[in-house]
Amino acid sequence: MTPEPAIETAAKCLKCTKDLDTTGKPVWCKACRAQYHREYEALKKKQEWTAGVEAMRGLLAREFDNQGSGRFTGYECADLIWRCPAPERQNGES
Repeated sequence: MTPEPAIETAAKCLKCTKDLDTTGKPVWCKACRAQYHREYEALKKKQEWTAGVEAMRGLLAREFDNQGSGRFTGYECADLIWRCPAPERQNGES
């Protein structure tokens, strides 16, 4: 009996016993590569959203700081927020 060849696995895809896609580096099975890309894209969108929220939060804080101390009605706060310009996009954002 000849021993069966060992199934080649990649560092990124150790649990899989499926056929590997050897077209790229590192070598992954197609299912794991697709799952990784879905997770990566979701993480990228979350990071972009978080960066936008932080930029807007900082912009609004500066706008309210420019108004000085005082009491604002809800209408005045809403008006200030609506009139506030959007934060500038960072390099690489579309």
